[in-house]
Amino acid sequence: HRSIRLKGYCDPPLPSSPSSGPFPRGRPGSARSRPQSPRQRRPGKKRRRIRGPPTPDPSQPVPGPSRPANDDFAAAFNLGSGITTADSGSNLGATVEAGEPAPTAAASSWWRWTAPATANVGLNTLGRDYTSRLGVYRGRDVTALLALGFNDNTGGPQSRVVFSATVGETYYFAVGGALGSEGNI
Repeated sequence: HRSIRLKGYCDPPLPSSPSSGPFPRGRPGSARSRPQSPRQRRPGKKRRRIRGPPTPDPSQPVPGPSRPANDDFAAAFNLGSGITTADSGSNLGATVEAGEPAPTAAASSWWRWTAPATANVGLNTLGRDYTSRLGVYRGRDVTALLALGFNDNTGGPQSRVVFSATVGETYYFAVGGALGSEGNI
């Protein structure tokens, strides 16, 4: 969802005191105490023009949400090398990177993790609020990754992958949204 935030302004600001009513302050019966019609104004006073918000230019793109910091493979968040680790984030505003693997190439965010031991490792997006896609990869370049596992929904909108990790190897995880879904990871 994209939105435009526009601000109106009045310079100088108009008074906002509701207590003055239609009569400006002054002695009863004086010219200042009588209501003035919108067409009448005191000599020497200029009308204040209240300008509304600027009209957006339809030829310009509408600004969307900013991209997540880990939107690109090279900027994958480091999960370290702990046996148990967790992180959260969002794929709101994420893009498809050129060369990104097809299964997760849909508004994906990236993480990396170095295995502290050789073992089977489980990874999931349980608790997420949208239909997620989860991919596990090995490699140093987004265009030449080896896919080790992929899941698009494991009995619900979340995903789960189990893969064999080797001590000292770095693995990359991509979390994307099925059919362009976006939300919290």
